[in-house]
Amino acid sequence: MCQITQSKGDLLMEFILQQVADNCTDFFNFSENKILNDEEIYSFFQLMEDFSTLINGVAIMMLEVFLSKLDDQLYKAAKQEKRYHVQEKSRERTITTQWGEVKIARRYYKDKITGEFVYLLDRVLGLPSHKQVDPYCASKIIKHTIFMSYANAVEASTPCQLSRQTVKNLVHSLPTPPTTLQTEIKAKSVETVYIEVDEDHVSLQTGKNINMKLATVYTDKVDVGSNRMELVEKHSFTGLEAPEEFWMQIDSYLAEAYVGTPKVYIIGDGASWIKRGLDVLPNSEFILDRFHLFKYMTKICGKRSRKELFASLETNDKARFEAYVEQMKEKYPHRMKQIIAGATYIENQWDYARASLLRPDIRSSTEAHVSHILSARLSSRPLGWSKKGAETIAKLRVLVDNNESIQEFVMSAYRGDTFNYFASVETAKVLSSVKVTAKKMRKPYPYITYSPTPRTGIPGVQKKSNGWLQAIKHGGRRIL
Repeated sequence: MCQITQSKGDLLMEFILQQVADNCTDFFNFSENKILNDEEIYSFFQLMEDFSTLINGVAIMMLEVFLSKLDDQLYKAAKQEKRYHVQEKSRERTITTQWGEVKIARRYYKDKITGEFVYLLDRVLGLPSHKQVDPYCASKIIKHTIFMSYANAVEASTPCQLSRQTVKNLVHSLPTPPTTLQTEIKAKSVETVYIEVDEDHVSLQTGKNINMKLATVYTDKVDVGSNRMELVEKHSFTGLEAPEEFWMQIDSYLAEAYVGTPKVYIIGDGASWIKRGLDVLPNSEFILDRFHLFKYMTKICGKRSRKELFASLETNDKARFEAYVEQMKEKYPHRMKQIIAGATYIENQWDYARASLLRPDIRSSTEAHVSHILSARLSSRPLGWSKKGAETIAKLRVLVDNNESIQEFVMSAYRGDTFNYFASVETAKVLSSVKVTAKKMRKPYPYITYSPTPRTGIPGVQKKSNGWLQAIKHGGRRIL
């Protein structure tokens, strides 16, 4: 079946490649037999499920043998360098990958000069000792966590079983996600910028709530379909920062994204932290968003016409407004609490409420932004978050909303870990010299050819305890 040029090929490589070839042949024979000969239907879903198991097993076997040979090459190079002494010939480490658990057997060294104990293979691969999930698999898990529970994120990313705490640790280990990964933003010239601002109330594990801020910056709204609007040059911000710090981030973005000082309209519910933006952003004006204006108007008049309230605001007639409120109190004393709440709110926001009515062209969709970006994951279900977890997930969702790549962010974070992993610059230099030596000594793997003649027999269905599928599931460690 498998012919390998025997010049200096090692037995492990030969065995693994033979296993891969045999497993693939058995799978094809097994699947064909199930489809053509079995009375029961072997569905496409079952075929894909078994095919996935095959691919995962093959990937694990190939990766393990590759890493074993790489460790051998590093050993030969280190031996020539005469700086590292082997303390143990083999120490096993298990890494969770998208295919399953990969077991790495590598040598453990002592640096004769510094006295430091190292795994050269781990260092070359940039695998910090405290990481049990490979960076690529971790990025997949984290990407899924922004849309689904921690448990479901694991299921969607790897066949391995990982605890909720492990996923939580992955999320918590990330640095604070930025709103953009771009190092430079080309500034544009615009006359007007709109910022819709609101917050989401997120439940903590302690039983308390936190207010997750959300701001959406854009320059225009255009119709894209029935009752659908698209924001032009949209960019979102979120976080638990203090109001001043939150608005300073937005100010920095505006200064970088737009030429000069465009007119800025801040649109929100009138909360004090939202109005703080007026103190930070130059040439800014606050307008009460219509959702909250109409909400509190309804508290006053119920299902009756809001015509009188509109007229009072448009003409700036507070006396007329107060007279109408008193009239509603007399007619509907059972709604006294709602009427007072609605009237108090509008009177406190009077100028901003008037601005909302006088500028019907400025339409707000703050509630939709909060629902889509924050509430869908953080508060729509009875969850209890940590502050770190909630803010990280919120910022990751904003990163996606800003059309940025979570995978790129996570991998960059891991690359930072890799850099910091080297104990010193000197260690990194020594490791580089080992890599150079290994490169000079390296020889290509033996040339491999495979016979197209398929094997007969279907071991995968002959015996469940020792079939091909069971062998694959166990990483190829069972000989067929």
